[in-house]
Amino acid sequence: MSSHPHEHRLQVRYGETDQMGVVHHANYLAYLEEGRTRMMADLGCSYAALERRGVGLPVRRAELRYRNPAHYEEELVVRTRVVGMRSASVTFEYELVRPSD
Repeated sequence: MSSHPHEHRLQVRYGETDQMGVVHHANYLAYLEEGRTRMMADLGCSYAALERRGVGLPVRRAELRYRNPAHYEEELVVRTRVVGMRSASVTFEYELVRPSD
């Protein structure tokens, strides 16, 4: 477990927003998943490889706190870190920010 989070940048796509250009709340979970899978890939451990070995990482709990909405074409940074590991579970912590924040 590292104190330094993995960072992944992404850009909000049009289909993830409403007519006012605001990201729909459910899409934040997809952003977190993208950050998690990129972190694992960068560490040399892909989801696909784990699944081929019979290891799954189902999401058992998700808790989000929304502060300010993201908008169409904004760049976001997903910061992901592993904060706990047990014999049958891994706990991830995320922060989703704008680079200017």
